[in-house]
Amino acid sequence: QRDGQSADRLSAQLAMSAQATKYFVRGPGPSPAFILGGLMAGVAGAGVLFHLTRNMKVFGGSTPRTITDEWAKATHAKRMGKALESGGAVMSDPISHFAYGSNK
Repeated sequence: QRDGQSADRLSAQLAMSAQATKYFVRGPGPSPAFILGGLMAGVAGAGVLFHLTRNMKVFGGSTPRTITDEWAKATHAKRMGKALESGGAVMSDPISHFAYGSNK
């Protein structure tokens, strides 16, 4: 009689657990197309916000005076007018921190 009671108890427990797991078992997740579509929409939204804040200045502000063609050309001409300075190749030892070829 004990075996019958334990078998009945076990079958009742299994029935309850089967009924309870239908609420906790995850079903199929979102499809890859849904995930990819959401990702693309997020990137597009971020791009629109970036454009509006950076280029359209929807929150106010102004473009710095250094971001002009005139400024870029003047900077390039100034850099090209300077003489380039360089020394010989220096081989450094990362272990002893000694720079070969230097006077230190």
